[in-house]
Amino acid sequence: MDEEDIVTGPQFGLKRFVYRYAYSLLGLTGIGLFVSLWSVISIVGRVPEYLIPAPHLVAASLYDLFASKAIIPHLWFSVQEFLVGYSLAAISGVSLGLLMGWYKGVNYLSDMLVSALYSTPRIAFVPLFLIFFGVIGIWKTAATVFIMAFFPILVNTLAGVKLCEESYIRMGRALGATDYQLIRDVVIRGSFPSVIAGLRLATSLGLTALVVGDLYGAQAGLGYLLFLYGNAFRTSEMMAVILVFSLTGVLVNAALKRIEDHFSAWRLRVAD
Repeated sequence: MDEEDIVTGPQFGLKRFVYRYAYSLLGLTGIGLFVSLWSVISIVGRVPEYLIPAPHLVAASLYDLFASKAIIPHLWFSVQEFLVGYSLAAISGVSLGLLMGWYKGVNYLSDMLVSALYSTPRIAFVPLFLIFFGVIGIWKTAATVFIMAFFPILVNTLAGVKLCEESYIRMGRALGATDYQLIRDVVIRGSFPSVIAGLRLATSLGLTALVVGDLYGAQAGLGYLLFLYGNAFRTSEMMAVILVFSLTGVLVNAALKRIEDHFSAWRLRVAD
């Protein structure tokens, strides 16, 4: 048997597959263990169904919600709220973070205000948004998503800019690079992992804000469904909606992870 047969043999292929997908396999194993424990507690433990419904009941409720299309208008309403608030938070948070990290004057001008707002419980702004934007429409909840997601993105972007390699910046200045060129080619690339970390953290906070915003007088949205099913003690439907939130968070974070992996080579190209 030559070396090529050993490298391409079935045993080597299995090891390579396990190594490549170890994260996914372990993650699915963890989910399987959690669902198994959940099943034991709900079925063998004789826990009342209205407290902890069995996983198959939650799965059936989730199927019924989509099969009957009862959840579709609420899901679309929440998607609009989240996309508007999260997009505005990402654009403004990254932009202001870059400016504060690069220009000391902008940092001195904004730092005290940002610190004051960052330390304020941002849920306290929800009644104010209710007065400004009213109950009808997406803007009340979108503003709640924005205020919750904005600060993690801003703070992480600012930290990423401050951690950029000073030697690259000095080298660029020595070669006559302008501030715009340094921000574009050095600062953005160097702070990219911190920006992604801020976006991933903002995802969970934005989904939390989605629920909170919909609980204040909303007539549609996934948060409204949670409130509706909770008041009716329809626990399996309520947990099915929570599962939709969980899957949404997983998908958004997976997309951000793919973006980070895709642009990792682009980020490191500055060192060439």
